[in-house]
Amino acid sequence: MQNMYSKFLGAVVVMILSGSALVCAEENKSKVAVLNLQQAVMSTTEAREQIKTLEADKDYAETRKKVENLQKEMDKKMAEAKKEGPTWTKEQQSAFRTEMDLKQKELQLNGQRLQAAEQALLRQVMTDIQPKLKKVIEELVAAQKITVLVRSDAALFAAPDTDITAVVTEKLNAAK
Repeated sequence: MQNMYSKFLGAVVVMILSGSALVCAEENKSKVAVLNLQQAVMSTTEAREQIKTLEADKDYAETRKKVENLQKEMDKKMAEAKKEGPTWTKEQQSAFRTEMDLKQKELQLNGQRLQAAEQALLRQVMTDIQPKLKKVIEELVAAQKITVLVRSDAALFAAPDTDITAVVTEKLNAAK
């Protein structure tokens, strides 16, 4: 209960401060913009090419295929259990649970491998593009006279015309 109250109080404080910031911004003729940094970077041509390279990687493709096949097998087994399970003996039920547990663990392991590869790619892309990104954002902030730039996931509300994500992606693609 205490935790829920703290979250509620925190949300109220954020709303009040956000409202105050918007009033101040309007009075000072400030311009506020939002940016989904990950989306801007991962939508670039460079990132999409690296994603294609990852997807073409033999190990990654094999792991992805394993995940898909395991999921299909588990779905098939669950359908079978739903249909025939009520007639199974305790031994059959136990064997089914054991098999499903093993498949679930294998699915999780392979899913984690895929996720690790994707996260490594994201870190690499972000590292590679960082210098261009910094320059693009600085130029855009200056050109559009943006006084406050907020991560889009941190904004409670943002009008569509305040989102500069697509513009950043476009400028990153154009940057050399």
